[in-house]
Amino acid sequence: MEFSSRHRCRRISSGGGIEGLRLLRSGTKEERLQYAFLFGPSGSGKTCEAFQEMIGASLEHPEKRFFVLVPEQHGVLMQKKLLELHPRHASGNIEVVSFNRLAFRVFAERNMRHLNVMDDSGKAMVLRRVASERRKELTVWGERMRQAGFTEQVKSLLSECMQYGIHPDDLLHLEGKPVHLPLRQKLGDLSVLYRGFLEYCQGKGLPKEALLELFAAQIRESALLRGAVFLFDGFTGFTPLQYRVIEELMQTAESLRFTVTIGAGVNPYRTVPEESLFYMSVELVKRIVDLGSACGASHGEDRMMRDIRRFSKDGALAFLEAHFLRYDGARRSVRAADAREIRLLCPANPMEEAKQTAENILALVKGEAYRWREIAVISADFENCADLLGDEFRRQGIPFHIDRSLSVAYNPLPELLRAALGCVSEYFSGRSFLRFLKCGLVTEDREMLARCNSYMTLCGVRGFQKLSSDWIFVPQALAGTDMEALNGFKNQALQLLLPLREAFEGNRASVGAVAECLLLLMKACHAEEKLQHLKEDFEQKKDAEHAREFSDVHAETVRILTEMQDLIGEEAVSREDMMGILDAGLREIRVGQIPAFADQVMIGDLMRSRLGDVRALFLLGANDGILPLKKKEGGILNDREKELLRVNGLVLAPTAREDLCTQRFYLYRVVTQPSDRLLLSFPRLGRDGRAQRPSGIINHLLYLFPGLEECLPGRSGQAYYSRIQAERDLISDFRALRADGNPEVLPRDTKALLLRYCDDRAHREKAEQLIDAAFFCYQPEQLTPGTARALYGETISGSVTRLETFFRCPCSHFYRYGLKLSELKAFEFERRDMGSLVHRAIELVFLRAGNRRMDLARLEDGERMRFVDSCVDEAISRDESGLYGDSARNIWLTEKLRRVVQKSVGIMTYRLRQGDYRPAAAEFSFSAEQASALSVPLSGGGSLKLQGKADRVDLCEEGDRLYVKIIDYKTGSTSWEPYRLLSGSQIQLIVYLDAVSEILEKTRPEVSVIPGAVFYAEIDDPFLRREEAKTEQDAFLKALKELKPSGLVNAEPDALRHLAKDPERAGDFLPLSFQKSGLKVGEQAVFAPRFAKLRDYVRKKVKRAGAEILGGAAAASPLLEGGRDVCAFCPYRAVCGFDLRSGGYHYRKNIRRSAAKVWAEMDEQSGEEGEE
Repeated sequence: MEFSSRHRCRRISSGGGIEGLRLLRSGTKEERLQYAFLFGPSGSGKTCEAFQEMIGASLEHPEKRFFVLVPEQHGVLMQKKLLELHPRHASGNIEVVSFNRLAFRVFAERNMRHLNVMDDSGKAMVLRRVASERRKELTVWGERMRQAGFTEQVKSLLSECMQYGIHPDDLLHLEGKPVHLPLRQKLGDLSVLYRGFLEYCQGKGLPKEALLELFAAQIRESALLRGAVFLFDGFTGFTPLQYRVIEELMQTAESLRFTVTIGAGVNPYRTVPEESLFYMSVELVKRIVDLGSACGASHGEDRMMRDIRRFSKDGALAFLEAHFLRYDGARRSVRAADAREIRLLCPANPMEEAKQTAENILALVKGEAYRWREIAVISADFENCADLLGDEFRRQGIPFHIDRSLSVAYNPLPELLRAALGCVSEYFSGRSFLRFLKCGLVTEDREMLARCNSYMTLCGVRGFQKLSSDWIFVPQALAGTDMEALNGFKNQALQLLLPLREAFEGNRASVGAVAECLLLLMKACHAEEKLQHLKEDFEQKKDAEHAREFSDVHAETVRILTEMQDLIGEEAVSREDMMGILDAGLREIRVGQIPAFADQVMIGDLMRSRLGDVRALFLLGANDGILPLKKKEGGILNDREKELLRVNGLVLAPTAREDLCTQRFYLYRVVTQPSDRLLLSFPRLGRDGRAQRPSGIINHLLYLFPGLEECLPGRSGQAYYSRIQAERDLISDFRALRADGNPEVLPRDTKALLLRYCDDRAHREKAEQLIDAAFFCYQPEQLTPGTARALYGETISGSVTRLETFFRCPCSHFYRYGLKLSELKAFEFERRDMGSLVHRAIELVFLRAGNRRMDLARLEDGERMRFVDSCVDEAISRDESGLYGDSARNIWLTEKLRRVVQKSVGIMTYRLRQGDYRPAAAEFSFSAEQASALSVPLSGGGSLKLQGKADRVDLCEEGDRLYVKIIDYKTGSTSWEPYRLLSGSQIQLIVYLDAVSEILEKTRPEVSVIPGAVFYAEIDDPFLRREEAKTEQDAFLKALKELKPSGLVNAEPDALRHLAKDPERAGDFLPLSFQKSGLKVGEQAVFAPRFAKLRDYVRKKVKRAGAEILGGAAAASPLLEGGRDVCAFCPYRAVCGFDLRSGGYHYRKNIRRSAAKVWAEMDEQSGEEGEE
């Protein structure tokens, strides 16, 4: 039976002309089928014409079956169109189906209802299992199969092989052919996996790619298809298996009709170059004709629909359809109406592109009475722009649907399963257990979760034994914690994981048992109910996409686990392999999105999406490299290798070149889709901020339409179609005003817009917020004196470090000492732990030496090293937390620090031998009760009481003089810089000198206490160049210079003689410089009166700081000195709000200057204060 038609088609000659009306091979009674084509350009109405003919035939022959075969993603649209065209608005004996749906209809008819069809998730899990079993057979992919994402690439390649009819043996039959070794190895591994996959699937499941092969084998036996009439619509080509199905239908059906998109002047029977726009259509026709000839089918009447129904005949869109990508030299001067039909938009970046698109859509709907469903947005960079468009449309109140299937691999439910199995795989590491607790479905008690996190971080809890034991020890940071409740919380979560742990008791477990444990875990966590609540929350927020995700994810996850039990349930696997199998399955879960309602804007992809009847279409991302999209390099097989396979008869998915040609054809279909308007957008900058060029398509349009102008974004104008548009223009105006530096005067346009915006009372509060934000200027924060005293107390107590913190930034001091905020210390060997261990070890060295009256300077090297080793051992043994021996890394670090201590003590004893000083105290503690320098009465009441601990105090007594040397150990690089005394950020050594001197004056009144030196002593084992340290002695002398202390030395000859018996060699181990005239006084050396002035200056500085703290100083005013930005490593940077881009914020700068200028500035300040 033929479709009824009003006229017969003209046969196109090989030369491209029209020969005349002629019927191609009218069928005879012996011929079983007629096939024919309905040709026409995009917009010619091929689908409507074919549907109307089929509807007429179906009404004439109600006893026959009629099938419309369409691509899977096109089914709903075609069903809707069919119902609209049918006079009864019912499908009757016409069915709109895809290849797969038709296959299942035949399987049902043939009583093959219980086929276990394996989808992508099942294939991924089986493939991962096969790869694990046959890893030794794999030449190059053995280890790569464990990498995240590689299994998915292999799975896709296997799918291509099945779709294109390639069998495992075909991959190996390339002997003697020009195939290089790497490709041969890849094909060998692919063949191993492919054969293993097929063998494993026998009797267990049918890969969905094999569905059409099975379907083709059943077609001739199907009564459903025998004598049926078929229409193939919406296809640009077919896979080999689909051609196989068509071939079988030619042996069974009554007639087949194909709609083919092709230019009005193109001969579909004439071979065209591969780069031709309609190459795919010509190739489709050729393959069908060849199949028809092979099957003995009759080629019926073709029709060419030349008239374009979608556009007005003289419009710009009609001209575009006739000449787009034809490069035929045709041009059309832009008319007034053309600028309305085709517009070129040039936004600044993708965010501006989304904003501009939303505003244009609102203008069409609210200004020109468009319906939402009459507008479509196609993005060339769909993956990166879909969410950006969705967020913008949601803000602007535009109903939309994104045409994509969502991956739920990182939904809370898959994350629950991964985290649970991760606990077992990682043997209950602390990180894995916390990941399990934080997945979102285990607990809703956020406070207890935070406490559990803090406890495990502070105490280094890891491993099942520590997790299952009761936690008794309470860290200081968690004082007051209810340990019974915390243990109950932890045990309840741990109980959920016990079945999984027991399943892997023998290091291997059956996949089915693990899947059952995961199903029970989901039930125990009430996952389905919790996901339902989350779904309802998204529905209330009108977020249909995420609501659908949370609605379907539970059922999909259960399906994956059930499929796992059915396919590989009896297999015993290791923890690692089980993790890979589960992850491979979960990554393949996709949730299809169904439009919540009909009237909404479609956001689609250039290649995948199928659009209905739209009046306006926005084509976004029309930039070079994006439209058309360059295929990414890489993958398992590159394009060169695919070309080699094609030469040898193995055809796989298209190469990058073929894909480019395909994209050009799809682009033609897209730009000819709208009936009224086409808007193309090409941002000037990409997402990364780099400049982008327009696509060659834009240049092509500018050639076709001379005078077509690019539209740059600007103000929304007088018509605002959403509140957000008005807000954005207000913000833009406010920013411009602020940049001009004259925010007091509002321009007339801005004032008018503000008044219009505030007409609605609901917007007034928002307007006030916008104004406050636009003209925000930070005002330094100041606590009231009452609040400060309530926070700190009448007496400020603490160390000198506290005051230095205040001098660096009052806000940081407020957070740390006022609000008591502190970072959570992880149970890790950090830099501060290294410093603590070194300090403790060196303290023990000098304490024990003092208790034994041992002169370290006179000990032999070997004896000294044994003594230092014993002190380091004792320091390590005092670690109650077990941190130093917690891991091999920590043990290695402690041994490294042992070498550092040995080196440092050796250098210290050398310095002692060179002078007359001897250690008098190690870790010398002092407080306000011992020294008036540390007890400071403050103006307005209150006091400041400091305490401190000097790492070492050395003394040298000569007659009635007692020289004092203060040493502070530093494991980092810290140098003495006099200019930092002015800012107060380096007053520690002077305060210590002042306090120790006062205490000695009280305890030793018979002597005169004289400052000898104050030093920062770096503790390290420096790296040396081989040529600089040829001998051990050379290495020691070089290290001695590298670790030269930094500080201030009394330059008086008697004082200097006690530091270095040989002054000329003092520069080798002390921070001194010598000139021809003698010692250079200045940066590192001063005379005794300067020490007295420094002590007096620092006392006043300390008193001033105390007064400011009790006065309420808490401004975010950080210090910037010597290139050091105190904000760089400040733990409170995220909360203080300091931002130089906002008005009012600034650094307090302390410029580096010479010691002479520092002393002069101090003297000047002291003189001014004395006058006051």
